Amino acid sequence: RRGRERRRYLIEKLDLEPAPCPLPPHKPLPLTGRSFVFEETIAKRAKSVELLRKAGARGVGKVRKESAEAAVKDECCDLALGSGGAGAAAGVFGMKGTDGTCWFAKDVALLRQAGQVLLQAKEGVEPKCPGKFLIASDLFSDSPLLLVAQRACQKLLGSANVTTVKLSNFLSKRKEDDEEALGDALNDALQGKVLVVPTLALVPGTSTLPCISLGKPGISLISSRNSDLLLLDTAHAMSSLAAEAYEECKDAGSLSKNHWANSLKEQGNRAFRDGEFFEAVQFYSQGIGVDSSNPVLYSNRAMAYLKLGNFVEAERDCTLALDIDPSNVKALLRRGTARAYLAEFHGALNDFSKVMEVEPSNAQAMQEIGRIKQAFATPTPQEG
Repeated sequence: RRGRERRRYLIEKLDLEPAPCPLPPHKPLPLTGRSFVFEETIAKRAKSVELLRKAGARGVGKVRKESAEAAVKDECCDLALGSGGAGAAAGVFGMKGTDGTCWFAKDVALLRQAGQVLLQAKEGVEPKCPGKFLIASDLFSDSPLLLVAQRACQKLLGSANVTTVKLSNFLSKRKEDDEEALGDALNDALQGKVLVVPTLALVPGTSTLPCISLGKPGISLISSRNSDLLLLDTAHAMSSLAAEAYEECKDAGSLSKNHWANSLKEQGNRAFRDGEFFEAVQFYSQGIGVDSSNPVLYSNRAMAYLKLGNFVEAERDCTLALDIDPSNVKALLRRGTARAYLAEFHGALNDFSKVMEVEPSNAQAMQEIGRIKQAFATPTPQEG
């Protein structure tokens, strides 16, 4: 099954050789032994590809648009170059630079190392540190991640340099501004500072600002333009502190597994109702990362995948939900739908029939069974 999942985004296997590694006593190239893929929107000879190769990394494949993060998550490569988003999958770190280049890694140290290569940073420069953290408390809503963010920031800079802000107030004062004007205003406000938001929050005006995602537990950092190295250094210093803060909050009962998973599920439901199906998938995925025993999270993510046309993933998630709760009617209906789209009609018919066993009057199952049987019915010979 994993091979099938990889094929859905791998376009072409490649072997772009890295630059030769210097012989001792010279230092090895910084990315020696690392592999990377890049999205189809990026040319084989693009500057970012060449920089990674010159740093010792080997190009091993081209993937579909918006699939770079998935390639890293599935461990197809160490690094990936993309063209959109700063990462949202649990366990994957992602960076969107000021110039729009995105790169992903499973390890924050590797993400930073690759960033230094892509940004052509000078060697031996002292790590940068922000003067203040601004935590957008209104974007975290009732998520327990707010407490994790506060503790992690305070561990790094101290309480005096951590402020909670309501970003909606800042944005409402400029509601007539366009995206560019909002970006300019945020850029000015974030000079020397770092804004802390939930990874999946949609923040107007940030399309031209650098952003980095800490993967799990789902916190992102945003700063002013051309502060890419500052963000990389801050994320590198903050990642372990965020993990510590998470464990502390969990031990103190502030991060009840059920409460957190349900909070993420509700955020996913809101995104789904708003038609933001990709964002819904990410919220449900984070919820599964917190509580993998909740069948509703898998079933809901399957519905979002159906809306996105990702029928393989939808079928997989329904199966996972049914492994936990075999009588989950919604999961049976959604798996039947996914299988029908995948032309697995026997399996689809079996799922809809099981729904009828649990709910004999279920109109959707009854209708789908009729459609499948009609499609495969033998035509009656006409007389004469």
